[in-house]
Amino acid sequence: MPAIRAPMLFVQGSRDAFGTPDELRPILHKLAAPTELFEIEGGDHSFKVTKASPIPQQHVFPMILDHTAQWLQRLA
Repeated sequence: MPAIRAPMLFVQGSRDAFGTPDELRPILHKLAAPTELFEIEGGDHSFKVTKASPIPQQHVFPMILDHTAQWLQRLA
């Protein structure tokens, strides 16, 4: 990733067993390209949220799509 110069959006579940947002942030800060991290509170690697999550499961993917569309519009 260090060689990538294009802006990057990372969508990460807060419970992702492969890497939490807290583990990802220091890596993103070292990259030369602009990065943005969008965290799905309570989400795992597949963005599945717990029943206690503040975000209902049926809202997760529309929320990701909306955030991605807004991010792309900011780049235009």
